[in-house]
Amino acid sequence: MNTRTHKSSQQGFGLLEALVALVLFAGVGLVAISWLQQSLSASVRMQNSLAETGVRKAMLHMIKGLNVVTTPTGTEQIGDYTIEWKAEPVSKMEPQMGYPVGQGRHQVQLYQVTLTARHRLKSGVELREQVFQVGHAPFNNKGVGVLP
Repeated sequence: MNTRTHKSSQQGFGLLEALVALVLFAGVGLVAISWLQQSLSASVRMQNSLAETGVRKAMLHMIKGLNVVTTPTGTEQIGDYTIEWKAEPVSKMEPQMGYPVGQGRHQVQLYQVTLTARHRLKSGVELREQVFQVGHAPFNNKGVGVLP
């Protein structure tokens, strides 16, 4: 008996199959790199936004404890930011109302305060806020306001 083993002419991958696999692999790689770049970009934007929100909260917290009658302008350092403020009066000085009636022990005045935060390392990074703040000055013992 004559048994011949018939060898197939196809052994392994051919050039065409290798090229198709390479093109598919490159396409998947491009999609993955694009997705990764977008994710990193979004992460950087989110970190910058969180840092900006923290600085804005610190600015507002700082101005809350400030009496703008005694310090209408000034500068303070918060982390990497320099905070500057300038207060302009928008009303006249009025006596504080006492409870339940009468006059209180201070004079009060409404101010518009402009806050500016500048990053010490990144030039051009500037945050601005405008708020209204009540300033106060005590009366002296004769009922006349004492301004600093």
